[in-house]
Amino acid sequence: MQAKIEGISHRGEGVARINGKATFIPYAIPGEEVEVEIIQENKRFSRGKLAGIYTASPDRREPVCPAYYDCGGCAYQHIDYARELDLKRNMVEETLKRLGGIEVEVLPAIVMDNPYRYRKKVA
Repeated sequence: MQAKIEGISHRGEGVARINGKATFIPYAIPGEEVEVEIIQENKRFSRGKLAGIYTASPDRREPVCPAYYDCGGCAYQHIDYARELDLKRNMVEETLKRLGGIEVEVLPAIVMDNPYRYRKKVA
């Protein structure tokens, strides 16, 4: 089925409304028109598989890592880095507003010279 991607989740999945439910679609980008195959139905949401792209986002990029689509360790390599930072900033603003009732402007993130080959967690 065809869907318009309206947002993005904290896990980097595109979010569309299909049959009144939020549907999470890995590797889809806000603004894209995509073909979705529903793979999981729950009461409040669905999960889909990206089956095709009708209208690609200008922010779509070829991932740097050849294992990106198989590995699952990264969530945003298919999105231009500047757009990724903007999406994450918006996500923080929306979450603060929705869950905390706090309306505040979140400042842009500090940009990395090379956003690849780093670890964000300490073991």
